[in-house]
Amino acid sequence: MPCGKKAALATQGSLAQQRNRRGRQLGRGLATRSGALVVDRLCSGTTQRPAALPPLVRAAAQPLDLDADKRGRTGWRIEAGGGHVEEVHGLLGPGYHVHGKD
Repeated sequence: MPCGKKAALATQGSLAQQRNRRGRQLGRGLATRSGALVVDRLCSGTTQRPAALPPLVRAAAQPLDLDADKRGRTGWRIEAGGGHVEEVHGLLGPGYHVHGKD
């Protein structure tokens, strides 16, 4: 997300093809049936997805009370490249479903 100099967690040079622009990363967890925003995390523009995804998943699992049965009915949609193999396996291991772009 592009932002100004004084925005929280703004870092320079994190946006492709926009020189000297500042930006930050936004991670959201949505409950699609209810349309509720479960978790909303803001990270610096230089934060890589492998570092941001596990805390986001843990933060979303707490209010939803995801036990083993519910994890089997929970899908994660990962934007911006679909994730690395380790990230996908990290979500598949506990029983989540994963949808990503490559």
